[in-house]
Amino acid sequence: MNGRVRMARVAGIAIVGMLVAAGLTGAASAGEPTAKKTGMTVTSSGIVRGKIADAYGARGKTADGVPVVSLPLTVRGAPRGTVAYAVLMTDPDAKAVGGIEFRHWMAVNIPTGKIAKNASVKRASTMIQGLNDYGTAGYGGPNPPDKTHRYVITVYALGDTVDLDDGFDLSIKAFQQKIKASVLAKKTIRGTYSPAS
Repeated sequence: MNGRVRMARVAGIAIVGMLVAAGLTGAASAGEPTAKKTGMTVTSSGIVRGKIADAYGARGKTADGVPVVSLPLTVRGAPRGTVAYAVLMTDPDAKAVGGIEFRHWMAVNIPTGKIAKNASVKRASTMIQGLNDYGTAGYGGPNPPDKTHRYVITVYALGDTVDLDDGFDLSIKAFQQKIKASVLAKKTIRGTYSPAS
């Protein structure tokens, strides 16, 4: 390797190093928890061929008009050091209707990666749940008013529990920021749900 080639390679490495330090390499946006790549997977028997089953939305059980039967979720391959899980479920398509990404479920300190159907109600004492955009604490399932919507469910493996109280009221970004320091890994799945009538 001649001197010019060696100098060019060294300069290139230095530039990449500066970009990494400046955060210009496509890293996650501020507030969004980052995580190391792992073999962690998340599945839900309540999502079949990309569709959320009726039971987990407006065609299922409701309380005061709010769908309350939460989706079952199974986490496999969580990294070593995981002590709990967090869940965030949102509806980005709601922005076209109400101007905000709708909060459907925010929960932390879930002790197991086997999150059973209706855990939001049946096992509420074993997790901390925040307010959804229906104004209730816990799971508030899909009920799109206009057309089929896409729902985004992200499960986070946590290396520590998160200091929040039941009924916490945080924006999506504030929730992500709150759990950020505890996140070891995350995985997102998606499903659609159509209007009830």
